[in-house]
Amino acid sequence: LLVPVQALVEQEGPSIFSIRDEKGHTPAHWACLGGHTTILRFIIECKGLINESSQNDPGARPIHWACVNGHIAVVDILVQAGVPLDVMDNKGCTPLTVAAQYGQTMLAAYLMGKGAQKQLVDKDGDNALHWAAFKALVKLSNPCQHGKQALNKDDDDNGDNNGDVYV
Repeated sequence: LLVPVQALVEQEGPSIFSIRDEKGHTPAHWACLGGHTTILRFIIECKGLINESSQNDPGARPIHWACVNGHIAVVDILVQAGVPLDVMDNKGCTPLTVAAQYGQTMLAAYLMGKGAQKQLVDKDGDNALHWAAFKALVKLSNPCQHGKQALNKDDDDNGDNNGDVYV
């Protein structure tokens, strides 16, 4: 995939990475959604737009699109290139929130490990943990990852933790 992109840049110039499609998305949005790390690195090398919002209502940035499909390597490249971990779209969603919304538990764990703020809320007052609970993402809402204590609601002492409620 990189060779045709390089040929296009050679023909049209690196400003091609600033052109938006009819919905206001940049080439970086599409590279991130598809998990195309080589193309993303080339966009960065050519000083293309990598942290611009889409020009539509949600205003998602390329990092948000990478989170939809759980592309950890893409998110890592963007963060190393200076994209903030907690950058918000127009709805107040952070990359961590988007990862939780789409059930991307490995990416969510990666973002939290990098220091993403899990308490940030979107415009509806929801944070990543709310979305994890809504999506029933046990791995993301695991109390061991969040330093919470379990309260046993059925007091059966059998050690299976099936009745635990986490607060």
